[in-house]
Amino acid sequence: MCYYITAVLPSGASQSDAQAIAERHGRNLKPLENPGVQRQLRSGELYRLTTAGHCDCDTSLGVLTRRRSPHQSQTELKARKLAALGWSSAKIERAISQSAQSQERNALRAKRSAEADTEAWIAFIQELRSARAPYLGLLLHFYDGALSQNIQLKDRIPVSSASQAREVLPRMAEDTLYEFRTEA
Repeated sequence: MCYYITAVLPSGASQSDAQAIAERHGRNLKPLENPGVQRQLRSGELYRLTTAGHCDCDTSLGVLTRRRSPHQSQTELKARKLAALGWSSAKIERAISQSAQSQERNALRAKRSAEADTEAWIAFIQELRSARAPYLGLLLHFYDGALSQNIQLKDRIPVSSASQAREVLPRMAEDTLYEFRTEA
């Protein structure tokens, strides 16, 4: 159904300050009840939903590791459909070429957008220092039901710098809790 990004705040973090920081960055830190996930957290850690809108399906987090559809090439499928409509091979080639150029432009725009989204997450994580939060845990999951569905965490991975975060954020694996440490 949808991707959602949830967060883990360490014990001792100022919840009101963290929420204000999240809002400044277009995020939320709304309390979320998920007993399955909460049992896997450290004592005192708080589980939160970062989504400010409907869902996080457009996030750049994990975009490079998301599963691709095993379906046949879209180009081949498009060519067959156009041929079935009676298009000439020259016209089909021209349409596919124009489509490829459009896809390249869209991919470049998406890359710029993903880079901006990554930088926004890094700025948010770094600003959390003022809320006495030495780290922010982020968890990406594709929910096919309620946000309370049971999730078995695969791993907990520390990320210690902004430069490392730039590499990790777009490669986040689902169901892995990434612990982004703020830099002093």
